[in-house]
Amino acid sequence: MQYRLTADEVKILRQALGMTQTEFASFLGITAIYQQKLEYKKTEITEPYLERINNRIFIKDPQLFDVVKTLQDKRGGF
Repeated sequence: MQYRLTADEVKILRQALGMTQTEFASFLGITAIYQQKLEYKKTEITEPYLERINNRIFIKDPQLFDVVKTLQDKRGGF
């Protein structure tokens, strides 16, 4: 299953994992600058980026996706 995330949800996911932007970027195999641009909506979220998240995070813990969505709903966006 391919999970879709918004930029705000990516930030929530990263924070839920207790990672900085640099740590999360390193974990996904991307640059910290690219991660920052994604979170600040300076660049679009791509399919390869979502695949990295799916393959490295959600495939191991699919319930985390529901947690991210619930937190986003409670925050009502940024």
